[in-house]
Amino acid sequence: DGCGRFEGTYDFLLTQRGGLQPYLEGNCVWQNVPAALLCSCLTDITAGLRVRYDITRNFSPYLGIEFVRNTGGTVGLRRAAGEPVEDTRFVLGVRTFF
Repeated sequence: DGCGRFEGTYDFLLTQRGGLQPYLEGNCVWQNVPAALLCSCLTDITAGLRVRYDITRNFSPYLGIEFVRNTGGTVGLRRAAGEPVEDTRFVLGVRTFF
């Protein structure tokens, strides 16, 4: 059993403190997990866009939107269970690091 994740982002500076960050993420599993409605494959892809304001170098609140879409055999499992295969989410958070 196992799973994996890939992620890519790019920062566009709009001002010295503000930025725009498009991103793309994906999740994979290496074996079927029917109880979790996951099929062995690339299970979903998320594409999003965040607007960020850097209060300090290490503290940046952001607001964004992301679009999530299931892929591969996972779509069939989710549809058979009456679950949606795509979603749009608004996100609000803080980017911080030490």
